[in-house]
Amino acid sequence: MSLDDAPPIAGATARPLFIDNRDGNTLARAITTHLAALRREDRIPAELCVASCYFNPQGLELIAGEARHVPRIRLLLGAEPFRAPHPLPPIERQEIHLICWMAIVNEERDGVA
Repeated sequence: MSLDDAPPIAGATARPLFIDNRDGNTLARAITTHLAALRREDRIPAELCVASCYFNPQGLELIAGEARHVPRIRLLLGAEPFRAPHPLPPIERQEIHLICWMAIVNEERDGVA
């Protein structure tokens, strides 16, 4: 089912106030609902500017139906979500070749001159 076929969100307004990805309250739904409302009022914006941490081609496809009416689209994107590297294997005793010792000396207390 595309966003165009989906039923409207209960209590949705033409201008989204808060997007939390719960119960269909997604960024794609907010953008398309708002653009559709503006188009029905014959108030097509000069450009659509989207700032998002992560936005992929599939996301653009979700808003394409309404975004195609806007002459200019600008996307401000963040980096792809961080994936932590796998932890290094534990160091085995036989792999330890150098041990470094460090001592902190209090000259007054230890009588070092």
